[in-house]
Amino acid sequence: MADSTEKELLARIQPRYCWKTFQKKNLENILIGNFEEKLLDENINNFLQKKEFPDCVFCSSDLIAARFIHIARERGLKIPQDIKVLGFDNLDLSSYIGLSTVNQNLDMSGRVAAELILNRMKDPGRSCVNMNLPLDIIIRETTGHL
Repeated sequence: MADSTEKELLARIQPRYCWKTFQKKNLENILIGNFEEKLLDENINNFLQKKEFPDCVFCSSDLIAARFIHIARERGLKIPQDIKVLGFDNLDLSSYIGLSTVNQNLDMSGRVAAELILNRMKDPGRSCVNMNLPLDIIIRETTGHL
């Protein structure tokens, strides 16, 4: 269950995004916190003690997803049969371990960021720009065929 700091953060997120996963009945499926290795392992182990899992776990990075898979397999769970896992970043590691992931196209975002910085340096009075760059889901073994 989310602690008070997590609840405060979720209260700020909910009105902005209104995702179904942030409904109060699903707070136990959302972990926001410190991801130091020891705490990460503890949080993953606590999550894996549940009697029922969501269909898929979405991790905020491929490294966290890899750790989740490792610990889940140590506990005898089968990925993706028992629980599907999706990472974020599409690091090289994800293809090596068959991790499904969200590709945020770091090359494109780096190019766009550099262009924005250079344009801002040329014209310091230029207004800020918000950009939405495309994301792709790369399906691999850890989610099966979604």
